[in-house]
Amino acid sequence: MNDTSPKVEELMRRLIMQRSPQERLRMCFSMYDFARELVEASLKREGLAEGTYAFRRRFLERMYGDELRPEVIDLVAARGAR
Repeated sequence: MNDTSPKVEELMRRLIMQRSPQERLRMCFSMYDFARELVEASLKREGLAEGTYAFRRRFLERMYGDELRPEVIDLVAARGAR
């Protein structure tokens, strides 16, 4: 779904592109960190314990969705899980 008008999209693109590559990269890292914090907090509210297989699996599903195959999510979630 995209509810942003083309005019506003172009304005945002121009504003972002005015920043240096380093600033844009910092923005990406900051947005990822914030998204991670939100997902982790929601999983904890659901009662999942950090570091467990269930927590790690749900985290990966929420952060990466259809970008990772279920068997890859299972494999990664199992690594280091308590």
